[in-house]
Amino acid sequence: MGSYVSRLVSGLKRRTSGTSARAGMEQLEDRTLMSAAVLNLPIDYPSITFDGGGSMSYDPATHALHAQGTPFAYRQSAAVPPVPILSGSVKLDILVDNTGALIGGVAGSDLVIQGQIDVDGDGTIDYSGTLLTGDVLEFGAFDSGTTDQYAYRFAATGGALVAAGYFTGEDIGIQTNSGNSTYVGDWTVAFGGTVEGKVGPTVRPDIDVEKYVKPVEDMSLEGFTPGFWKQCQHLQYWTGYKTTDSFEKVFGVNISCSNPTLLSALSTGGGGQQALMRQAVAALLNASNDNVNYLYSAQDVIQMVQQAFASGQYDQTTSLLETQNNLEGDITKGITPGFGIDADSAPGLSVAVGTPVIFTYVVTNPGGASLADVVLTDDNATPGKTSDDFHPAAIVTGDGFNVGDVNMNNRLDPGEQWLYSAITCVKCAGQFKNIAVVTGTPVDANGTPIAKDVSDTDVAYYIAKKTSTGGCGGCGDHGGYSGGCGGYNGGWGYHDNNCGTKPPVCVNLWQQNWRGWNKAIGRGCGLFSYFGKGC
Repeated sequence: MGSYVSRLVSGLKRRTSGTSARAGMEQLEDRTLMSAAVLNLPIDYPSITFDGGGSMSYDPATHALHAQGTPFAYRQSAAVPPVPILSGSVKLDILVDNTGALIGGVAGSDLVIQGQIDVDGDGTIDYSGTLLTGDVLEFGAFDSGTTDQYAYRFAATGGALVAAGYFTGEDIGIQTNSGNSTYVGDWTVAFGGTVEGKVGPTVRPDIDVEKYVKPVEDMSLEGFTPGFWKQCQHLQYWTGYKTTDSFEKVFGVNISCSNPTLLSALSTGGGGQQALMRQAVAALLNASNDNVNYLYSAQDVIQMVQQAFASGQYDQTTSLLETQNNLEGDITKGITPGFGIDADSAPGLSVAVGTPVIFTYVVTNPGGASLADVVLTDDNATPGKTSDDFHPAAIVTGDGFNVGDVNMNNRLDPGEQWLYSAITCVKCAGQFKNIAVVTGTPVDANGTPIAKDVSDTDVAYYIAKKTSTGGCGGCGDHGGYSGGCGGYNGGWGYHDNNCGTKPPVCVNLWQQNWRGWNKAIGRGCGLFSYFGKGC
């Protein structure tokens, strides 16, 4: 393991006063503890710092990991300096097995922090007694030499800080350094050391990508307007919902002085909330019908509407839904539902050589921190070869934001679902495995990174089989045109007589086949234009 340089602060007198005491507290409180990367837990405010005079120990026979220390400073926010904690103690007890894996907690609270805090310095104690208690959720350790790192995540269960409203919807994060440590990565022997640390609210950053694949002929996005869904002859296409269902109940929102049905909401006039209601019902019915290849799921639509009602900002969501509701389509013709096959195991999707296939990437944030600088990369089914990796294109609104960026802030916020897409033409027979990798940087409300990057991977398998007229000339990679005309038997607009000597010509047949998709992404003729090549 690598060696870290510990910046332990020793000999600081807790019972000092004036400028020197405050400077000492800020020096200790502001220091970045090295265990931050062990579990990737950002520590927010209010924070509690305990100094290096504490101790920690592990007993391999009982699996008991114990740490205790003296809380030194409390900091309400980044905007104010820390203040002393008086008559305090930190006690932590969890169970870890002989491989270093967390077993769980102990009887009673696994974390107890006590003390007295005068937050505003007016001479009156604001918080006293038991400040914080918690039950362990997660644990990690790192052996880096004589100073080792440990990190913990607890569910907040009580204490004066919880009663004051802190830690609502958040866990307790603890980052610690252990000096003079005898830990060498072996949990079958006893070890110990000193301990210092920082405690505060934490959220676990996370990111997820799911990759789907289906033949390109199934990809045309569809959607029908509020006017379509309210017509008597189209009521037969309502699926999963009745015309008399309550809008408020279905969407989980409250409409002042009104309780419209889904059908009456379709006929509501006006802008703002009323416009959203019209488009929301149409979107819900589009998403619920298996014959409509709609961009959003029913749950997506409901969540978007709830967020719009909660914020009072209706226009952005209305615009997103209206764009998809105006795509038209053929509701009598069945389609492959959703984004295609989540082909996580071989053989996956089966196609003929030369068939264009589309990959759809669904990137979500199941964690608690917003993510900036989201980067999605596909290995182009060539593991170990990075020269042909590519970045799938984001599916964007007319304003240039990802269609899933509900609040249009260019951050993947918790609960959001961002969409990306790429097309490849299967040029040769065989079994293929495409791997997608997504990364993002956890940030605070100001866009400042608060933890190391998070990442996730997902695969999509497909198998290609030759046809009597097929070959390996094929069409281009992920939307480009880099090969000959061989491989696919029939009918696509790019199969002309050039045979690879120049990009294909966009023909009306292509435009007609993909009118829905072209409207959805707001691009020119055909999918080659979408990926910046060809027509």
